[in-house]
Parts: sequence; structure tokens; C-alpha cells
Amino acid sequence: DDASALLKFRDGVTGDPGGLIRSSWVANRVDPSGCPSQWHGVVCSNGSVTGLALGDLQLQGEISPGTIGRLSRLTSLLLGNNSLGGKLPEDLGELHALQFLDLSANQFVGSIPSSFAGLRSVVNFSLSSNKLEGPVPDMFASMIRLGDLDLSGNSLSGGIPPSITSLRQLVSLNLSWNAFSGVIPREMSSLESLHRLDLRQNRLSGELAPENAASLFASELQILDVSSNLLSGKLPSFSFVFSLRVLKLQNNSFVGYVPPALLATESVLEELDISFNNLSGTIGMVAATSLSILRLASNNFSGTLPIRLGSCAIVDFSNNHFSGNLDVMKDWRDSLQVLDLSGNSFDGVLSNETAHLLRLMYLNVSHNALSGPIPGTLASLRKLTALDLSSNNLDGEIPGDFFHSPSLTIFRVANNNLVGGIPVVSFLSSSAIPGELLSPTSISSTPPAVLFSPLQVLDLSFNSLNGSIPQEIASLSGLVVLNLGGNDFTGGIPSQLSRLRYLENLDLSSNHLRGRIPAQLPSSLQTLNLTNNDLSGHLPANLLSRFPLSSFFPGNAGLVVPGSSGAGIPSLRSRRGKGLSSAVKAGLIGGCVAATVIIIAIALFVYSRLQAADKNSSDERDVVKSPHRLEFGPPSAAKAGASVSLSREQLLPQQGNVPGSPEQGDGRDTKKKQEGLLTRKRSKSRTTLLDEGPSSLERAPSQKVRSPDKLAGDLFLLDSSIVFTPEELSSAPAEVLGRSSHGTSYKATLENGHMLAVKWLREGLAKNKAAFTREARKFGSIQHPNILPLRGYYWGPREHEKLVISDYLSFGSLSDRLTERSGRRFPPLEWSQRVRIAVDITRGLSYLHTKHKLPHGNLKASNVLLDGSSLVARLSDYSIHRLMTPAGTANQILNAGALGYRAPELAHARKPKPTLKADIYAFGVILMEIVTGKGAGDIISGNSGAVDLTDWVKLLVSEGRGPECYDQALVGYDRDQEPPQGIDDVLALALSCILERSERPSIKVVQEDL
Repeated sequence: DDASALLKFRDGVTGDPGGLIRSSWVANRVDPSGCPSQWHGVVCSNGSVTGLALGDLQLQGEISPGTIGRLSRLTSLLLGNNSLGGKLPEDLGELHALQFLDLSANQFVGSIPSSFAGLRSVVNFSLSSNKLEGPVPDMFASMIRLGDLDLSGNSLSGGIPPSITSLRQLVSLNLSWNAFSGVIPREMSSLESLHRLDLRQNRLSGELAPENAASLFASELQILDVSSNLLSGKLPSFSFVFSLRVLKLQNNSFVGYVPPALLATESVLEELDISFNNLSGTIGMVAATSLSILRLASNNFSGTLPIRLGSCAIVDFSNNHFSGNLDVMKDWRDSLQVLDLSGNSFDGVLSNETAHLLRLMYLNVSHNALSGPIPGTLASLRKLTALDLSSNNLDGEIPGDFFHSPSLTIFRVANNNLVGGIPVVSFLSSSAIPGELLSPTSISSTPPAVLFSPLQVLDLSFNSLNGSIPQEIASLSGLVVLNLGGNDFTGGIPSQLSRLRYLENLDLSSNHLRGRIPAQLPSSLQTLNLTNNDLSGHLPANLLSRFPLSSFFPGNAGLVVPGSSGAGIPSLRSRRGKGLSSAVKAGLIGGCVAATVIIIAIALFVYSRLQAADKNSSDERDVVKSPHRLEFGPPSAAKAGASVSLSREQLLPQQGNVPGSPEQGDGRDTKKKQEGLLTRKRSKSRTTLLDEGPSSLERAPSQKVRSPDKLAGDLFLLDSSIVFTPEELSSAPAEVLGRSSHGTSYKATLENGHMLAVKWLREGLAKNKAAFTREARKFGSIQHPNILPLRGYYWGPREHEKLVISDYLSFGSLSDRLTERSGRRFPPLEWSQRVRIAVDITRGLSYLHTKHKLPHGNLKASNVLLDGSSLVARLSDYSIHRLMTPAGTANQILNAGALGYRAPELAHARKPKPTLKADIYAFGVILMEIVTGKGAGDIISGNSGAVDLTDWVKLLVSEGRGPECYDQALVGYDRDQEPPQGIDDVLALALSCILERSERPSIKVVQEDL
């Protein structure tokens, strides 16, 4: 009966955090008709279960065959927002009465069963946000009542099933965030009831207005989103769509002009986004009165600004070729709230064009050619929260009113010709301000009376400002970022800066500051740059312990480092020459290997002595008999001969990496040891990994035992799709995957079988807890099919206990697939697969670069993980530098250089930071790996001596021998096969990506070319 079927389902639930099922689903609570009585989430009538509502319970486990599939009269199955996994059972397709099916936001894997064609009564069907893959069965013809179909957020591939176009009652269709390919079926126009169509983030190609097709879409369509696909051609007129309210076409390859109908008076559009395409022409006038959001960014539009802008509230014209002055803005309506005109060619004097835009909150006109003084009227806009005027030709002095604005939190005027001082006055002593008013939260909200400036970001860098830095700058008590670098400031560093208790970034470099560095700077400070000044005296010890020497040198010749023989750091000044030659690199690598062998020999000798000592003294130790639980401790060198100090394994990990780890080492030579994620068990006691150093795994077992009930640290999960406790993570069996400059990576398997990749950050790399937490939580908003999401992080009570957690992928990395030489686990990649992977990488990078303005920062082939049998590429380890101290970031960039992915400009930077252009360089190197089958860190011997990959490829191409670098797996070992079509173009694109920084293409251009 139905009750026994539900009890069998209950037995398959391995996790029930709320205990609602375990406590209420009991066999003796069944009424005489056979209906479960007071079972949580169960609706029953006349002895048959008709409804099952178990959403948002964080359930774990699987749906076994013969459980829910036996509920023949079930009309509603709602299991969304849990952590159920495994394959979808075939017998769910036998629920012929089912009307509402919601299995969204779980962990289901495999393909969608073709038996689901039996769900002929279904009205709402959602399998969104799972891990389903493969083609979707053409199963919808029988679902004649279907009104809402949502398959979004999976890895489904193949074409859009043709039978979808027969669903005459379909109102909403969401296939977004998958890997669907091919063209959009012409028959979509027959979906007469369709109001919402979401196809974004797929691989769909072709045109929206194919030849001999009047329309792909029905006239009742209200929302159309086909963004982030591979669509091309000209835009259709859209005159046939009378009810379209939202149209999102961004991040494709459309060409031509904007259809006039979209901006005409008759249009009912509320949102239009056609950014990141190849559209051109002018925008003469926006007559649509309903249009609220207009995004045209990153196209090839030219001409002047439109004379009318309708009632738009958000307008983004950035990164185009608009020109002329801004006078026309005086005639725009005052509905405007957000305006971005950055990255164009506007000129003329910036005057009072925006004085009437009283609702304006964000204005960005950076990277243009505007001149003249900064108009003080901008400061009178009482809702303005962000103003960016940087990289123009503005001159004169900075109006003091900006520092008294009731709402301005971001003020950037960097890279102009401004003169004078900083006109900030302390109109209210910060000591008189109540503490609750000084929090960033209260600063962001405008108080009725202006007590102090709410500024949080102040960037005045690279102007000609002079005079001393006023003490009153401390009254800007909400500052988080203060950049005054590249000016002509003189005098000393005000000690009052210590009052800026929220300050995280301080840059006073390249001025003429003199005197001593204040002993106290804000404890919140994360980055500090005082280089290229004339500071002297002793460097405060507390600052030296918090920041690297590169925060103070070069420059500051009179500055004395405690413990040094004199002033200055001469050795640092000598590091700005050319990078090491390839031959020197090879020599250094060989030296590292030799040193590693010597260190290993010493380690083995010490180990043998310690083993003997351990054997002799073990009987005298107190043995703890309590059950073992794995303890959080630092990572281990998991095998004899593992990397120590700066060995080749640490700086130059092999290319054949163990899959699933964001920083994988070479797994082929590593005998994987099943151990606890956080310790190894011994026969009598427990050893904490590396408590004593690299060889502690082989030392005497520790007697330090903590209560197994609860760990002292904090585990933060960034989504609810999988839930576990610190104790469950601690006790999870784990395999060491590899080591990197960040630390050690593990594969951890939870009790429910879910596998995680856990990166253990090396001691001293992570920011403080507040900054680390703030940055890590931002990763929760990064969701893209080509990016591996961060699941969570753990912050332990000890310095070395910092973990970053993501999913483990078992299909390997791009590095595994390209450069394995012996013991190959995977077949060589075909050319079509390589190109698809390259496109996937650009899509992930484009999302980071354009949506979040973030560089990946650690892009390399081993951080391109492959998911599912279709080998969807997913970027891992992105933006980890945001969790690290400047020293940690510099170490990461050093490692990238040793591996061959570092952009040349970072090698010579005084304070290297990941950039978007550096990502392009690294992607160019990856393209070379794809073409050649060689690793970026390979040292290649030839007639010109030992060279690295990029030098080798450039040399062959310059000599007209480019095809000689093609992977033999593509052209045959005797090079007797025809090179794949397009390989020459991909190689050319790779070479363009490694040009000088200013000549490298943007990710948008790279994606289009691919």
C-alpha cells in the first residue's frame, strides 16, 4: 500500500536535519482506510496518497525505485530545495495522475528518464538546479496540459527537443544554464500561450530571424532571454511582438543596427539589454515611454548621445564609440538613477548637464576625454552615492562640497590633472560621533542631517595634488579605501589615520612624504603601499609583521628595517630587471630538483631515527582509548619524497593532475592514501598533520585529543544544496590530491557519498577573519555553468585552519587530458572537444570579467575542470587572491610564473595583482597547450637551446614552421595527417593573447573569435 511505499522512501533518507520525517512517519499512525495519519507533508484521501510536500527540509538520500513511483494517485510531488541525489527512478513516469512535479535544487545526476513521457497530466514540471546531463528525451508530446517547464541549471546537452513546440498551453519555458546546442526551432512560434522564454547561458547558434521565417516567437511573448549563447546575424524587427516587456540578448555575436521598433513610442518594453555584441550605428532617440532599463554596453555604437531618453532609470552606454559633448543630457528626464558612459570618446567641458537629475545615484563617465574643472553641482545631488570621473583630462581643484555630501560613498577622480590640496575639514570631531553611526551600514544610509562624510572609497591617485595630507582626513571615518598615490603630497603621514577603523586599503605611494611611519595604523588594514616616498626612521615592528617589505620599498632610502645593518633594502631594488631567461629557468629547476632529493634523503634519515625512538618509547606513553575522530590540523606531505620548501613539486607540479581539485598535483606518482581529511589514524593514537613540520606524518603520534562532540571552528555554507557539519567534514575519508602555492588539496567523501574538493590554505596566506569572511561570502553570488561554485569555507581557531570547499569532479582537468604521457587514464581529446572546452573557458571568464569585474587570477590548465561525459569545462580556484594577504597573492603570481602562465608585466610589478589582461595572457598559454599538447611549464629542447612553451611556439611561427608545433595526437605521429580545420586560427588567437598588455584583446573579442 501507499504507507509502506512511503516508509520504504523514508528508509532511503539518510539525512533529516529537522527530524520531521523520522518523528512523524511511523507505521502505527495509519487510519483504517490505509491513509497515513499526521505524517509530515503527506496528503491522503480514501486510502491513497495524493500529495507529498517535503520541500526545504534539507533531506539527503535517494529516491529508490518502488517507493514514490508506487503512489498511483499522487497529484503533487514537491521535493524542491533538498539534497536528494542519485539517479531519477524510471517508475516516476508511471505517476499518470501527477499534476505538479518539483524536484528542483537537489543533487540528482544522470539523464532524464524517457519514461517521464508517461506524466501526461502534469501541469508544472521542474527539474531545475540539479546535476542532470545528456540529451533531453523527446517526451513532451503527451504532456498536453503542461503550462510551466523548468529544466534550468543542469548540464543538459543536445538540441531543444522538438516535441516542446507542440505544447499549446505552455506559458513559461526555462532551459537556461545548460549546454543545449543547435538552432532555436522555428516551430517555437506555434507556442501561442508562451509568455516567458528563458534560453540564456547555453550554446545555441544561428539567427533569431532565419531566412523565410517571419518569427521564431509567438506574439504573446512577454519575456525573452537568449543571452550568453552563440547566436549571430542581424536582429529581427520585433514588430511582430506586441506584448514584449523584457528582451535580453546580451553576450552573443549579433551585428547590424538596433531595430527602430524596440525604441519607438509604441513599444511596451520595460527592459532592453543588447550589451556585449557587435552591434553598430547610432542611437538617435529613445521614444519608448515604458522603457526603464537600457543596456547597450560593449558594442560598436557611435555618434552622439540620444536627444531623448524616455523615462529610463538605468542606462549603460559604456565601452562603445560614442563621442561629442554631454550637453544633450540637459534635455533628459529626471527619472535617471544609474548612468554609465565610461569607455567612450566624449569630450568637452563637464558642466551642469546633470543638475536636474535629482534621482541620480550612480554616475560613471570615466575613461573619456572630458576637460575643465569638476562642477560643484554634482555634489548637490543628494541621492548620488557613486561618482567616477577618473581617466579624463579634468583640471582645477577638487570642490570641497564632495566631502560634505549626505550620500556619496564612492568618489573616484584618479588619473586627471587636478591640482591643489584635499579640501576636507573636520566639521565634527570623530570622537563626538556615536559608535553606532560609524558602522559601514549606517554610513551607507543617508541621515537626515549631515554629521560627517559617508565616503567609503576615495581615489584621488595620479593627479598633481600637493601640500600635506590634512589631519582632518580622519573625519572621513567610514573610509574603506583611500588611494592618494601618484601625486605631489609632502610632509608626513598623519598619525590620525589610525582613527579610520574600517580602512582596508591605503595607498600613499609615489609622493614626496617624509618623516617616520606612524607606529599605529588601523588594525583593519589589509593592503598598504608606501613605496617611492622619502620616509625614514625605523620601520614599526608591528607593521613589518603585518605587511611584506614590498609595501615599503623601493624608495624610502632612509627607512631602517629592524635587525638590518642599515637603511634601505638594496636587494629589492635590483629585482626590477628583466625576467629570467629560459635557460636560467631550466637551471634553477634542475637545482630545485637536486635540492629536493637531498632534503628527502635527510628527511628519510630523520624519519628512521624517529621511528626507532617511537618504538622504544611507545610503551611508556599514555594511550587514549576513546573513539578516534579526525582533528583539524594542517595538511600533510602525503608520500615519501613529497614536496618540501621550494621544491619542483611545489613550484612546478606535474601536468597530469588528479581530477577534481582546484590545485591538483600529479596524482600518477602518488599512492593515494585513504586518510581522514584532517588527520591520519594510528593503531594507538592520532597524529595531527604537519603539527611539527613537513615530516610530522611519520613522527610519533600526538596525544592531543579533543572532544569529538563539536569542533571549535566555524563552517559557513554558501548554498543549501548540500549540508554538512564540521564534524562530518572532519571525519570524512580523504585523499591528498596535490599541493600548490596555496596549500594542499584533498578529496573528501561525506557519509552520504557526496565528494568534495577541500583546499587547505597554507599558514599566513589568509586575510583576517572579518575580511576573509566578507570576501568568501561574495563567492555565493557567482553562479555560472562554466564556473565551479564555492560550497563553503571553514575558519578554525588556529592560524593554519583555513579551508575552502567546492565540489569534486571526477572527469579530470584539461591538463590531465592534454599532457598525460604514460599510464593514460583518458583518451586524447579530439579537436572539436578542445575547441568546445576553449569556448567554455571564455564563457566562464567573460562572466567573471563582465558580470563581477573580477580577474580569475590563477588561470591554468589544471584549474579547468571537466564535468560529465560531455566534458563541460568549469573554472576552479577563481579569485582566490581575494581571500589572501598581499604576500599570498604575490606568492600565487610567483607560482604562475614558474608554471609558465604569468603575464610579463606582473614579473616586474612592484606589487603584482591579478588583472583581466593577465587572465587573457594565461588563456593564450592554455590555447597553446590545446594546440600543442604540451604543458605550459615544459622545457623544450631545440636548436636554439632550452625554451619554454610560449618561446618555442613563437620561434616556430616566426620561422614559418607553425604546423610543427601541432599535437601529434591531432596530426599523427609522423605528421602525415591533415591538420584540423581552424587550428591555424586558434594558434593565431593564442599568439594575440600573449602580446604586450595594451595589445591583448578583451575577453569579449576572444570569445567572438573562437
